[in-house]
Amino acid sequence: MPEPEMVTACERVEVAAWRDHYEAAPVHVRAALGVAVHAAGDGVALVARGIESLLANRIVGLGLGAVADETMLDAALAHYRGQPGGFAVNLSPRARPTTLAQWLARRGMATFFHHLPHGRAAGAAPDSGSSLLVRETAAGDAARWSELATHEHEGDARAPQRAWHEACVGRPGWVHLLAWRGDTPVATAAMFVHGDAAWLGHARTLPGHRRMGAQRALLAARIRIATQRGARWLATETGPDWPDVARESLRNVRWAGFTALHERPSWIPVPA
Repeated sequence: MPEPEMVTACERVEVAAWRDHYEAAPVHVRAALGVAVHAAGDGVALVARGIESLLANRIVGLGLGAVADETMLDAALAHYRGQPGGFAVNLSPRARPTTLAQWLARRGMATFFHHLPHGRAAGAAPDSGSSLLVRETAAGDAARWSELATHEHEGDARAPQRAWHEACVGRPGWVHLLAWRGDTPVATAAMFVHGDAAWLGHARTLPGHRRMGAQRALLAARIRIATQRGARWLATETGPDWPDVARESLRNVRWAGFTALHERPSWIPVPA
């Protein structure tokens, strides 16, 4: 059973990381992608109308600090009215009140997917054994980092998403890393350090350079850096341990010493 202190710290730093990431979006990116972030109690309602992704349009942390009520819930849901690509409510099993799931069901929502938040204590990092070189990304290399981080994105939304990621590099609290194969950057990762905890995310590896240990090397590097910066707890997230879901990320975080904190169902509107 994960320590309650770790679970609380990991949930809080995740909310802080996403809030800061959305607040970092430049004005022209906000206009191009319809980016906004709103308070949902102590959680956040993340909006990016120009991105058709439930990860970019979701409520995280509702009911974790301030106890939610139906007025708070309806205010958070209202931010997604007319949202073309849909949205989700990532509801922690620790959210209060326990009737939140019933309230969502009454509003025509149902569970679609489960996320697995993970946590671990800071400390020694395992040896990845990778031959890739991992380096922190300076602000001067922000364009290179953001180019690689958005390589899977397509269409008109890619350029503003690239500018958005670029704006985060060098921002207080953030650490951005690249894994290099010789002179070629092949994988990205980032970390947000806030208080006594750090959130790890934005992991991407270029096709053709996978299965070389890039993400394990990036995990190990972030564990070391977070520990050096005084973090006590580290948080990250993967997809569920389901047979039909890719498990590479799950295997990597388990290798790195992370423990699943709980399953967090993702609630979405059910089509009429």
